[in-house]
Amino acid sequence: MQGRLKHIFNLRHYSKTGLFEILSRVSALMHHYGAITTENTLPHRDNPMWRRLFCLKESSITDHSKYQQLRNSSKHTTGPDPFNRTIVFTSLALLCNMLSCKEIDFECCASSNGTHGVSTTDYRLIPFGVFFHNDKGHRQFHPIAYAFGEGEREIVILILLLNVKRIAADLFGITNLQFKGGIVSDHSAPFVNSFKEVFEDSTPLQCYVHIIRKFENPETTRRTNGRYRDHLSIKDANSTRFLYTEALQDVRNLHDCVTFAQFQKYWELTKQAWVARGESKLAATFEDVYINNPDYNHWYYTSSGIPGCVPDNNPLESHNGITKGTSNVGGLIIINASMHSTLQVEFPKMIDTLSRERINPNTQEHPTLSVSLAFSNNNFLKLREVYSKDGTAKQYNGGWLVNDTGCLGDTITPELVSSYESALRGDLPLLYSERQKLVSSTNRYHHVVPVTQRNGVTVNVCSCRHYWLHKWCYASWFIQHQPTLRYDGQKIPAKTKVSKKLTESQRVSLAIQQMEQRKKSREIN
Repeated sequence: MQGRLKHIFNLRHYSKTGLFEILSRVSALMHHYGAITTENTLPHRDNPMWRRLFCLKESSITDHSKYQQLRNSSKHTTGPDPFNRTIVFTSLALLCNMLSCKEIDFECCASSNGTHGVSTTDYRLIPFGVFFHNDKGHRQFHPIAYAFGEGEREIVILILLLNVKRIAADLFGITNLQFKGGIVSDHSAPFVNSFKEVFEDSTPLQCYVHIIRKFENPETTRRTNGRYRDHLSIKDANSTRFLYTEALQDVRNLHDCVTFAQFQKYWELTKQAWVARGESKLAATFEDVYINNPDYNHWYYTSSGIPGCVPDNNPLESHNGITKGTSNVGGLIIINASMHSTLQVEFPKMIDTLSRERINPNTQEHPTLSVSLAFSNNNFLKLREVYSKDGTAKQYNGGWLVNDTGCLGDTITPELVSSYESALRGDLPLLYSERQKLVSSTNRYHHVVPVTQRNGVTVNVCSCRHYWLHKWCYASWFIQHQPTLRYDGQKIPAKTKVSKKLTESQRVSLAIQQMEQRKKSREIN
């Protein structure tokens, strides 16, 4: 290989930590730690080499056809090559997050998005990484590499992704790096086009949070852009109220759809409702952007096909907040610093911290995780008692249908099951004024199916949104433990009220004790 790993920080600044000269070539790095690197052949985490920042500069990516096309179509063809003005940096520890993805056969979700205000220039910091669930069931962003370049340009993102894919093949032997859970970004053509070019087998997912913000009221919600107010056909208070209430709820219901057929059916009814309301311009704009375009219509919560991979960038946005800090809490770096300070001090400091905290993600499904989380909920014992009643669950299609918490104890009738199936197929006959029933017909049930994982452990996978976010829910726990619910010796004790009314003999005894106490106190005085 002809690519070089260039460090971009001041060695004197880190001389006290004992950092040593980084290897100048990836081939030398592979020779030092093994041709196909694994976690066992990489340096120990106490070794400064593990956390040291180095720059990925593989010059051969400039021969990529898409890169040449973007370079030739750029307005600055006579200026410096964007490759020389873009920095891609990471550490060995962060690169090993790709080994964690390989451990679970890449059944995970990747993400990328730019953040501004890092330095005094107009350069943007663009992280690229994956989502994993921590021990508490919450998703957490684990970075793989960063790019620092002139804006969220497609050529900058392409340089980042091509370097990541090349280092995955050269260092870890991952020749076809793909993410089965998809790659999440906001509605940005540079990101989506780059994803399709580099990870052609990974589905581009749209961040649902960025979509819903366009319908939120800026007077009540701080983080909103309110762009869809400009597409209202009628500019009055009633139309604005419609946008912030009814249209907002329709977008939420679209996200809550379970299948793509249900997603399309609900939009068909929603479009009729919006046109009848007089907002045909709003309906046409939203349909062109987020419904008919196959690159931007994967944002219902099961669109990835893998539990835990929900299309939103909340973990990445939280990570960017931790990186830059807030007005009250400092971040990993000092923002708005000079370019020299940002490159030589702040970025190495950030990489060193992340190389300690955002590595070794939880890649195993813990059967006891849902139990520990459920027992921490105050309402769990009450819910477990109601779940154990007859009529709450019904065997269905190789698994179970379990009532949601809003309809616990209701009998699951064949008519309700038929409505559930029709809603999933998207052929439930409804008027546009009844479109809420299309979502409520599926949200009232949890379809729990036992799935055997690679480690041989059988877990119950649920279709509800809570399970897809946190990989656990009450319904999946109930099906896992229902044979022992009534025989595990953990029955809920009945609450017995203690009467405060005293009997006649108790009142006499109490009066005698009080008289004796007063008599003793007088004798002492």
